[in-house]
Amino acid sequence: MEPEISNQSLFFLIIFVIVPLALSYYYQLGVSKNVIWSTVRGTVQLFAIGYILTFLFDLPARYGIPFMLTVMIIIATFHARQKGKDLPYVGFILFGGTFGH
Repeated sequence: MEPEISNQSLFFLIIFVIVPLALSYYYQLGVSKNVIWSTVRGTVQLFAIGYILTFLFDLPARYGIPFMLTVMIIIATFHARQKGKDLPYVGFILFGGTFGH
């Protein structure tokens, strides 16, 4: 599947970079380097997640759905564990509790 990015789409996206750069220059905010770095980083992240999602959605449903659910549960467990890091075995309880219903 070929990505379809038109010149018009790129033009509209460039506006979201040029406006903050122009404002930073005009008001002498000194954040031009951060804006450029954030733009590059965001572009790389969007391309990476696009390829990952394309790969996952191209998998057969019997493999892709359990794989995506498992990854989502692991990530949710990791983030929830950070909230209760003082509780013993909280990660195992959270992960196991997802399958208990």
